[in-house]
Amino acid sequence: MVHQYVTGILQRQPESNVIKLDDYRQPASAEKQQQALDVLTDLTTRHRANLKAGDYPESKARVSFGDWVSSCMKRGIHSSVTKDVLDSGKAISLHGFIYVPNQTE
Repeated sequence: MVHQYVTGILQRQPESNVIKLDDYRQPASAEKQQQALDVLTDLTTRHRANLKAGDYPESKARVSFGDWVSSCMKRGIHSSVTKDVLDSGKAISLHGFIYVPNQTE
């Protein structure tokens, strides 16, 4: 009953009063962001190799956001680091896929 009351109060508050965790969090260190970028580069390289092995154009290699986050988490890199990488412009999200700008090959 108390939970329902508290939930009702929280639901009625205007959007401007909502506190977001990201507003109080410092961006990940450059080292952590680089680690997340290294994971993305590794995934992209693997996807390109798979396409090449199947006689498909390597330029069609794509890494989904979910695959990137999952791979980062497996290596001990928190998912918030991927957000910081995207916010910094070091990687770009487009239609659910992640790209590194000006990445060659």
